[in-house]
Amino acid sequence: MRWLSRALAIIAIPIGIASFYNVYADEPALESTAHAVACGARGARCSARMSKQARMPWKRAYVFTGGDGRVQVDCTRPFVFLGAWSCARAPSVSY
Repeated sequence: MRWLSRALAIIAIPIGIASFYNVYADEPALESTAHAVACGARGARCSARMSKQARMPWKRAYVFTGGDGRVQVDCTRPFVFLGAWSCARAPSVSY
């Protein structure tokens, strides 16, 4: 039974550290990517500004306000904690 608690600790500690990093780490490049996705084809002419941000262990959600009204961009990783971020416009603003 003691081996089971050690095994769970060995599994839980790295997952906790990865969750903490995934939620609290600042990533300005990710915010720039989300802004570019929110602007779409307008590029440099875009006046959208980030008005809200939600950080969760499995994704980051940004809400931009500007020319198109409110646009939400969701950024996720392919394996929750691992892999490169990819951002896409959400069909509607959910928060």
